[in-house]
Amino acid sequence: MFAEQVSDVFIVDTSGLPSLIPAPLSEYVDYRDCIVREVIRDGGSGRTIHRRTIRKDTEEYRKAVEQGHD
Repeated sequence: MFAEQVSDVFIVDTSGLPSLIPAPLSEYVDYRDCIVREVIRDGGSGRTIHRRTIRKDTEEYRKAVEQGHD
C-alpha cells in the first residue's frame, strides 16, 4: 500500500492488500491486463482517491471470478 498527495488530491493505493469487503467485479474498469477500482471521497481538506488494481494473471483475480464477485 502506498499513499501520495497530488495538490488537494490524496491517493491511497490498496493494491496487493487483502480486501476485507470484496467489491463486485462490475465496479472495476477493465484495462486489458488488469482491472482498476477507484472510490473517490471528498472531505474538508481535499479529495481522497482509494485505488485498487488487480492484475488478471494473479490468483486474486481468479478467486474473485470463482467466488462470483461479478
